Amino acid sequence: MDELESRQETKEKKEEKIGHARAEMIMTVLILTANCYQHHIQTG
Repeated sequence: MDELESRQETKEKKEEKIGHARAEMIMTVLILTANCYQHHIQTG
């Protein structure tokens, strides 16, 4: 029983890490997009 529970916990931790990585990637893309947009407005 304990082994199964710990395996479930490990799976959840792994999914949590993937979720964080995905969120960071989305944030980076949003920041880059915002920067490009701002630059476009200033130069155009």
